[in-house]
Amino acid sequence: MNDPLSLIFLPTLECNAECEYCFENKNTKKIHHAQLQIIFQKILQYMDETNIQTLHVHWQGGEIMMLPPSWYLQAYDIIQNLAIKKQKNIFHYCQTNLLGYNQEWKNVFHTMFHNSIGTSIDFPNVHRKTKHGNTEDYDRILQQNIQRAQQDNIQIGAIAVPNTATLQKTAQEFYDHFVHFHHLSNFQINTPFPGGEANKNKTILSIEQLIQFYQNLYTIWLQQGIENNIQILPFQPWHHYFKTGTLENSCVWQENCAKEFFCIDPQGNIAQCDCWVTSYPEFHYGNIFTDQSLQEILDTSKIRIQFLQRPENIIQNEDCIDCAYLGLCHGGCPIRTYTVYNRLDKKDPYCLLYKTIFQTIQNETIENVL
Repeated sequence: MNDPLSLIFLPTLECNAECEYCFENKNTKKIHHAQLQIIFQKILQYMDETNIQTLHVHWQGGEIMMLPPSWYLQAYDIIQNLAIKKQKNIFHYCQTNLLGYNQEWKNVFHTMFHNSIGTSIDFPNVHRKTKHGNTEDYDRILQQNIQRAQQDNIQIGAIAVPNTATLQKTAQEFYDHFVHFHHLSNFQINTPFPGGEANKNKTILSIEQLIQFYQNLYTIWLQQGIENNIQILPFQPWHHYFKTGTLENSCVWQENCAKEFFCIDPQGNIAQCDCWVTSYPEFHYGNIFTDQSLQEILDTSKIRIQFLQRPENIIQNEDCIDCAYLGLCHGGCPIRTYTVYNRLDKKDPYCLLYKTIFQTIQNETIENVL
């Protein structure tokens, strides 16, 4: 049996927010249930052909709540019935801004997502705005709906992306915002993807400032979080790796994300992930509706072959082969690389940050063992 397959699924690209750094090319297309059936029939056929038993579906947007709760309950029934017939396992996850949360979503989150969802929180928020609104409205509605969802026994994890204003705050303020203000026990820090209006020049944050911020936050997590079951990614999996030698990583740190992940947008376009399918149409693999089969698309796409060959090309073009942490980062995230350098065969622009944090965590675990 082959490793699980992961689909990043965008049923709509409509959104109820206007975030300045959004990289998506918005449109009003939505997936209809008849189209949904075709998509998952083809995916399950591919899983049969390649001896894959399990599919992880990550529902994203746009904003998923631009479709009504009833749409998701019907979609869930369609997908589960197809999976049962094929004797396959399908697990669902979602990422939402939570601006549209109300009691009608409680049943969807319970039935489809097992009372566990993801959202995104910036601290401080300088880029996320409500439609025709401002950052203050966004923060107020988000805080209100996080509290409502938590009262409905929904577990919330968050993606946190530092910005220039973040680096003017202390790591303790950042930690307190997530753990004590929003009462979250699980959040993930992503390095900024330089897309959208806020990054017209495709610049990245100061590596030196990010290193200091990450190191301070890691120390705070060790002192205040780890014993209280606070999970901060990527610190926790890296800390566990240097202690035990076993690793579970997110898509950014996969040996080759093209082997496991693919994305489908509302028009049926297929690409590596949501960043590619919505931002770079020249990197589409094909189309689930117009091409004959998913296997044909994935096996013959010249674009996908470029992604599959990326780790080898990076080793040939960069100094990664001499790096002690190549087996952890594998050259980093291709979308960050391409957006900054306009090519795939370069290592992640945040390489020095990652390398320094790897070394910091490794040194700390060694000191504790000794």
